[in-house]
Amino acid sequence: MANEILAASSDFLVASVLEMEILTKLSSLINLRGSPALVDFSPMASRGSLVLAIPLAGWDSLVMTAPGEATGVSNTALDSDQITLTIARQAIQLQISDELLVSSMGGAMNVERLAQAAASAYINRHNDLTVGLFGGVTASVGTSGADLTLDDVVDATQTLMRANNTDSLYAMLHGQQMSDLQNSLRGEGGALSFSAPTAEMIAAKGKGFAGSYLGVDFWINNRVATANAGADRAGCMWSRGAFGYAEATHPLSSLRGSVNPQVVSPVLIEFERAGTSGLNTVIASAFLGVAMVEDARAVKIVTDA
Repeated sequence: MANEILAASSDFLVASVLEMEILTKLSSLINLRGSPALVDFSPMASRGSLVLAIPLAGWDSLVMTAPGEATGVSNTALDSDQITLTIARQAIQLQISDELLVSSMGGAMNVERLAQAAASAYINRHNDLTVGLFGGVTASVGTSGADLTLDDVVDATQTLMRANNTDSLYAMLHGQQMSDLQNSLRGEGGALSFSAPTAEMIAAKGKGFAGSYLGVDFWINNRVATANAGADRAGCMWSRGAFGYAEATHPLSSLRGSVNPQVVSPVLIEFERAGTSGLNTVIASAFLGVAMVEDARAVKIVTDA
């Protein structure tokens, strides 16, 4: 198979042992799962459907009137809507040969490491599904082919304020967009300043947290999708309620070779071995769905890539 990890892969075998471990390559393992930035509609297991209908009601837009003395009150219609969120199976398979297990440096390449990587693949999938929604947001700020500036960020916050978004604001930008924003901030004066993240803030808000400005929490995510035929990146700013997700814990499997998922993780890790070919397989699967819940709560930020 084309994606097999074989002893012939020179990336993992060296003529002389220089290190006793394989260093994990740097990646954008950003995870907003479980954070206030996304609404968690889980659990979806055992509900009788893979589709979740989410009702939206305009309770806060209702207003009393003064009907006058001895005058009846007429009925007021409730503004309502409904969106659907569909979960689907997400999966990845990795294989490692017996030859590589035997010859790997200090046992650094093993089935357990593949299982860990497979679980991390779920976080990346969750991430990709989330940033994939940004391009579908109606409101937009920024200029195609131009660097992101402070004015664009202010435009985004004002757009959300005009749409009655008074809750906490979140933003996810590509690294190039954040770099351009920092360059723009260097030329700004006044009392407002960008609050750089501390170690405690990163521990609380997760990897990729870049700091706060104008009441907005910013994350850097280089998995943010391109726009306009690759010329731009489509980041986003939103308030809680714009995006949501749902997970379904995998049914506890009694199949031989399976590992039941922990309560904190929706990912099921399974192992298979083909003794005739000497291949060891790790399969990770999970059920996940991500959706835009309310378009008016978000504004996409499209600027030069």
